[in-house]
Amino acid sequence: MRVLHLAAQYFSPVVLTNPKTANGATKATIQKYKDQTFVYYILGGEKALPQSAIDQLFE
Repeated sequence: MRVLHLAAQYFSPVVLTNPKTANGATKATIQKYKDQTFVYYILGGEKALPQSAIDQLFE
């Protein structure tokens, strides 16, 4: 719940994704806001979200 509180405090979204294959809607959301976003915080570590899944989001 602390993550949601922190995100709300900074008016930032929390984006959830499948750790194996990024959903098209999730990719579209990341692309839509890429020019307005300067920093991304990836939570959960490599076991929760492998680098390959992160790479898919930013293709």
